[in-house]
Amino acid sequence: MRRAALALLAAMVAAAAAAATAEPAGQPAHFAPEEHIAARMLHEGDGQRAMQGAPAPAGSPRGGKGQQQGGGKQGGGGKGNSGPKIAAPLSKWIADTASNDGWLMMSFVVAWFAGPVAKTYRPARSPDHLTMQSPRHPLDRVRLGDVGAAGFAAPAVAELPDAAEAAAPSKAAAAEAAAAPAKDEHTQMQELLGGYIVGGMTCNLIFLGEKLGLYAGLKEHGPCIAADLAAALDLNERYVAEWLRQQASAKIVSTDAEAEQFWLTPAQADVLVNEYGPDSSPHFFAGMFSCIPAMSRMVEGRLVDCFKSGAGIGYDEIEPAVTCGVCRELGVWSRHALVPSLCALPGMRDQLETGCQVADVGCGCGEALMAVAAAFPNCTCTGYDIAEDALRVAREEAARRGLANISFVNPGLDDRGMPEQAFQLVMTHDAIHDMAHPQQVLESICKAVAPGGAYIVGDMSALDSHAENVHNHPLAPMLYGFSCHLCLPSGMSAPDGAALGTTGISERMMKEMLRAAGFRTAEVLPEFQHPLNRYYIATV
Repeated sequence: MRRAALALLAAMVAAAAAAATAEPAGQPAHFAPEEHIAARMLHEGDGQRAMQGAPAPAGSPRGGKGQQQGGGKQGGGGKGNSGPKIAAPLSKWIADTASNDGWLMMSFVVAWFAGPVAKTYRPARSPDHLTMQSPRHPLDRVRLGDVGAAGFAAPAVAELPDAAEAAAPSKAAAAEAAAAPAKDEHTQMQELLGGYIVGGMTCNLIFLGEKLGLYAGLKEHGPCIAADLAAALDLNERYVAEWLRQQASAKIVSTDAEAEQFWLTPAQADVLVNEYGPDSSPHFFAGMFSCIPAMSRMVEGRLVDCFKSGAGIGYDEIEPAVTCGVCRELGVWSRHALVPSLCALPGMRDQLETGCQVADVGCGCGEALMAVAAAFPNCTCTGYDIAEDALRVAREEAARRGLANISFVNPGLDDRGMPEQAFQLVMTHDAIHDMAHPQQVLESICKAVAPGGAYIVGDMSALDSHAENVHNHPLAPMLYGFSCHLCLPSGMSAPDGAALGTTGISERMMKEMLRAAGFRTAEVLPEFQHPLNRYYIATV
């Protein structure tokens, strides 16, 4: 099932890649800057501050209007204490190859790859883009549902090895497996935990490879031996050699039969290196690893207290390193797929090209809003967030890109809040489940949408109950892992917080919340295909 789940993500990535690469004629091209400031933070001066865990500014707001406008998850959008965290939707791309234990995004993601999840994901209310055929073999093909417009292939099929070929063991191997004694429960549990250890250590070394430029060096100089790579990067040869062997054994980089020369395949380069510039890839997946040290510090520090006291941690309180990592990872979908998805909506492209008021509530580092501002210069774009570190990055990045039609507001420091009936388009990406007071925020957003305007909101493709999620959702260990680290603490950052968690909002619940907030209509948007989120459009 580990590989079936891997196949599922590969198929979802194929759909997102199709959206990014197949732009309709005349459509505004996505903006692919050379390098986002958040990526530079990992290697330069601000990166040291981020990695050392500088605390949130002393003036970070903890109440009032500020919390209702959201603090940043700080990707293309952000997360807030009791306000939206508009994060550029969680686009987590995955490499085409993986070992049995997998190369894993974070220690808590290992549970999904290494865990014995044996159920086929076909729940009654499953979104079309998360539907997996019955797996006769772990590498059986995964087919996506028809995804409609915005340049997506329909249906898309993951390019995976033929199942019958991959499944055919030799007769000797089959006989040996049949003769092997059955493993007892203790052994199975030990092997399961061993997989988690492998994943955790591999996560740390992926972070190291990112920080030291080892992947970029392999792309530029490979195939090469360890000594040549170390010399090119001014690193110690012995350490580089050991890192290369670990990465090759984990199937993250490629090597020869003698394990002496190492290189990246084009697919590996897309996932590990090609974040910005002319090679920018919608498959890029490595950015999130830059926040692993900060996530570990949270577990050792404040999360222990949270479990004991029931307190929360707002997104205006997390370390800048999380800003760095989440901004890089969640911005991928925003840069490659958001504008094509918007253009697929009837009348939306004309309205944006003519010019209108656009808001991003809980904008974080602003990737989603900057994608819109760059594609539609006649629009006036305003991002709202209470996480000052995220807003600082957003403002600097917007200035670097020369975007004069965008601004960012911290409503915790500015009592004006969002003006009523002012915006023709308001967006919230992957945010509502993080809010301490989600219903109040939706009511405020409804008042801010102008007559004839629209509210586009994306949130996790959760099922109707936690039992369904735990038993049927192939991404459940990852989603609940993120929830324990970030989403649930954010939702509990006010004494009366809703505490929804990452999987707290199903399709039925989201529609009910939108209508209760005052929206006249609330429907799913099939034009928006995302690896993790289900999108809705609501009108007033």
